[in-house]
Amino acid sequence: MQEQIGTSSVSGSLSPPQWSGASLRYAREALAISVTGLAALTNIRPSLIELIEADSFDSLPAPAYTRARIAQIARVLRLPEDEVAQSYLYRMTLV
Repeated sequence: MQEQIGTSSVSGSLSPPQWSGASLRYAREALAISVTGLAALTNIRPSLIELIEADSFDSLPAPAYTRARIAQIARVLRLPEDEVAQSYLYRMTLV
């Protein structure tokens, strides 16, 4: 049986985990952190957090800037920051 965490597979599959804005929102809500609270913990504008969680790739800043912000969010949410940032940016480049 395959276990799912957000949209990231933890089975022996070779496919890369697919962290999305929805999975980041789910992790944030599971920790009972509001968008405003996450903004205060990361110094990221609430509007940018909302864009990330909505997968609004066309409205996000340059990939390097976005990657750094995703890593900050993942760190606060106790997620593997490199994995989350790489997966999110991979999805961002597919659009």
